[in-house]
Amino acid sequence: MLEEKLKQIPTSPGVYIFKGKRGNVLYVGKAASLRDRVRSYFGQYDGSLKVSLIRQNIADLEWIATDSETEALILELNLIKKYKPPYNIRMRDDKHYPFVKITLNEPFPRIVIVRRVGKDQARYFGPYADSKSLKEVLRLLRKNFQIRQCNIPLTGEERLRPCLFYHIGQCLGPCSGEVSRERYMEAVQEVITFLEGHSEELREMLWNKMMEEAENLNFERAAKLRDRIRALDRVIDKQKVVFTNPVDEDVISFAQQEDAIGAQVFMVRAGRLIGGRHFLLQGVEGESKEEITSSFIRQYYQGELPPPLIIVEDIPEDAELISRWLSERKHRDVLIRRAEGDEEKELVEMAKRNAQLALRAKLEEGETKRRKAMESLEALRLALQLDKIPFRIEGYDISHLGGNQAVGSMVVFENGEPQKSKYRKFNIKFTEKIPDDYAMMKEVLRRRILRGKKGDEKFLPFPDLIVIDGGKGHLSSALEILFEENILPPTIGLAKRLEEIYLPDASQPLRLPEDSKALHLLQRIRNEAHRFALTQHRGRREKAAFMSALEQVEGIGKKRRKMLLDVFGTIEELKKASPDKIARLAGVPLKVAERLLEVLNKQTGEAESNQVSDDD
Repeated sequence: MLEEKLKQIPTSPGVYIFKGKRGNVLYVGKAASLRDRVRSYFGQYDGSLKVSLIRQNIADLEWIATDSETEALILELNLIKKYKPPYNIRMRDDKHYPFVKITLNEPFPRIVIVRRVGKDQARYFGPYADSKSLKEVLRLLRKNFQIRQCNIPLTGEERLRPCLFYHIGQCLGPCSGEVSRERYMEAVQEVITFLEGHSEELREMLWNKMMEEAENLNFERAAKLRDRIRALDRVIDKQKVVFTNPVDEDVISFAQQEDAIGAQVFMVRAGRLIGGRHFLLQGVEGESKEEITSSFIRQYYQGELPPPLIIVEDIPEDAELISRWLSERKHRDVLIRRAEGDEEKELVEMAKRNAQLALRAKLEEGETKRRKAMESLEALRLALQLDKIPFRIEGYDISHLGGNQAVGSMVVFENGEPQKSKYRKFNIKFTEKIPDDYAMMKEVLRRRILRGKKGDEKFLPFPDLIVIDGGKGHLSSALEILFEENILPPTIGLAKRLEEIYLPDASQPLRLPEDSKALHLLQRIRNEAHRFALTQHRGRREKAAFMSALEQVEGIGKKRRKMLLDVFGTIEELKKASPDKIARLAGVPLKVAERLLEVLNKQTGEAESNQVSDDD
């Protein structure tokens, strides 16, 4: 079958997908000519470890033809992100660095710190490596540019009593009507100019305004501008000057230690080093420096807007293609090149040293973490008298409200650490009127075991230990299913009240010391199963409430309800949107969107009216 497919591959640009025996995606690649690139894997062996592994494991292949190489590049990135193939280079951030969010999707924007970039109309800056310094910078920005700090939804029509921040001169007071939206947005734009890295330009602009106000004898306004300039100077002084010219660029360098590779990105804006990020790269075995650089740049800038210049040590073969793609996203030319001049070369060396230090620290941290995890697992083996160390542990819990929207959770810990990509939820089908947690637990375990028996990789391998959130009754229910299905891993119940461990065939529960490493690991697993079940149950309830509210609107069928749910998520978010926005994002007619908001607002009014009656 593979040979026949090889004959059918087109010569057009596109993406190819290599799959394993069970249909799992092994590798995703892009090509200017699909036929030439894919056939190269099956020609004369070039000695590459990755090619050897792919050739040994490939059972099937697919391809998607595109109109251009740029489309192929974008599609490849999306597929790698979706499937996380084991033989692709994958970028893993050390942690979620903070971003600055300017809520431009609000009439009177705020400045907030977030950990993820949302799909909204807000403006994001970052990420910033030093969250402590970032908080100090934001404190100064809010104080001296007088941006509001409250979460009150404002339209500009409010005439509220201003808070303390207004009275001490740290807020312009948009809630009270004391400032026009134009004046407020002027302050917001000044903050944006600073965060874009143009602090010197901002300083010059504020200086000119101050002089103008002084000339017009507006001394109070001039004094406020003077204070803002002084605050800005304090912030600027904290940023390291690395270039004599006010250039905007990113500098990327790599470090390798054994089989691990770390990447360091330095962000230079207006000639000042404003931050850096470190990443670990996976799936790099046998890859050239050029290919590693190419994969990293493509993945990193999939979520970041690039500066006009990217400095690297090794120029990728597809650098021109990547530049075209980035230029289209930036709407201006983006150049990838090696360092030129002493300043750039010095910064590349500094990035490399930082990459080496961060990689060494990360590997040492990982080794310490692994050692502690193994100590906990060995302690657990001894405490439960297991035959072997439980490298894979699964935790289970049930969450429901009076039996409604019940959800079962399965969390997976491997080598003592949570593997969130392997968590699974079960929308419970149990339909008896009286809630029965034992029956629900039986259903969840039976469904999990049957999926594993059918060879579903999402439920393999079977665990070395099962932890049930509950006492003797929950454990007995679980054991009943395990015996029926002849899958018999060690299984325990952990009750919350006294942290008692219930064991099969034991007349009394086991109590471990409060400082026991084994108990702490079991508690982590039990608590994580409970958290995941609760989160999934809450989501299911909110979805049901969302769908129920929309069922009463004429013209909103099943497909449109799902689209609205995907776009807005909650009724509250939907009610905030304008009819135009609903029509545009969810693809519904404008009249239907208007009717939808009318019905939702009517429901809210009736609910509030009923609440008043109940209170009376």
